[in-house]
Amino acid sequence: MVELRSATRRCQRRGLHGLVVEDLGRHIVSGAAPPGQRLPQEPALAVEYDVSRTVVREALRVLAAKGLLDARPMRGTLVRPRRDWRLLDPDLLRWSLESEDVSSLLRHLLDVRLMVEPAAARLAAERASGVEREAIERACDGLVGSLGDPEAFIEADLALHGAIIAATGNPLLGELIAAIETALRLGRRIQVRVAGSERPLPSGPVEAHREVVAAVIAGRGRRAEAAMRRVVEAAARDAEAVLARRDSEAPLASSDAGALLASGEDGASG
Repeated sequence: MVELRSATRRCQRRGLHGLVVEDLGRHIVSGAAPPGQRLPQEPALAVEYDVSRTVVREALRVLAAKGLLDARPMRGTLVRPRRDWRLLDPDLLRWSLESEDVSSLLRHLLDVRLMVEPAAARLAAERASGVEREAIERACDGLVGSLGDPEAFIEADLALHGAIIAATGNPLLGELIAAIETALRLGRRIQVRVAGSERPLPSGPVEAHREVVAAVIAGRGRRAEAAMRRVVEAAARDAEAVLARRDSEAPLASSDAGALLASGEDGASG
C-alpha cells in the first residue's frame, strides 16, 4: 500500500482515520486488493499505519459504507465486488480517476450527461421561476466573460449547467450532478484540450450555450432540450478526439488525470 505521507491534504483535514481511508481506498480501487481478498486484521493494520485500533476500525467502517468492504464475524474483512461499490461517491470517483482507465470512465460520464442534461434543459424551460431564469442569464453572462481564462471558463460552464439543473426543481438531479462534480470537472479539462493553446478561447461553445439559455428563458422546452443535446454531443465529439489521440499513443494515465484535476488546461467545450 502507498505510504501515508502520499495522502492528500484534504484527507489530513479529516484526521488520522481519513489518511487510512485514503490509502486503503486507493489500494482497493486500483485493483491491488482484488474482490474477495481478506484484509489484514485490525491489530496488523494498526501497526502498519502506526495508529490505534479505534482509528483503523473507523476507517474500515467508512470504507464499508462506500461499498468497498464487507466485514463479517469469523470471516474477517473482505473486499467487495465492484458491482457493490458506491460509484458516485466523491472519493470513489476521485480514486477511480487516479487509478483506472480514465478514458473509459469519461465515456461513461458523457453517456450520463447525454441522458440527463437535455431532459433537464426541457424541464427547466417548463418549470423555472423568474428568479431562476435570471440566475441562468447571469451564469451565461459569466461564461461569456470567462473566455480569456480557460480555468474560469470551466468553472463558469459548470455553474451554468448547475443553474439549469437547479431550475428543474428536481433535487435528485441536483444531488446527481453534485455527486459527479469531480468527474465533470476533469471531463471539462480533457475536453478543452481540443482548442489547443488558443487565447482567447473560441466562441463556438458560448454561442451553443446561448441557444440553450434563450430557449429556457423563452419557456421553449423542446427547443431547449434539442439545443442542450447539441451542446453535450459537441462536448462528446471533442472528448472523443482527445481520447482517441491519447489512446493511439497510450491510455490516459492516472498522472494525467491528477495533473488535470490540479490545474486548468487551454481550450473550450460544453
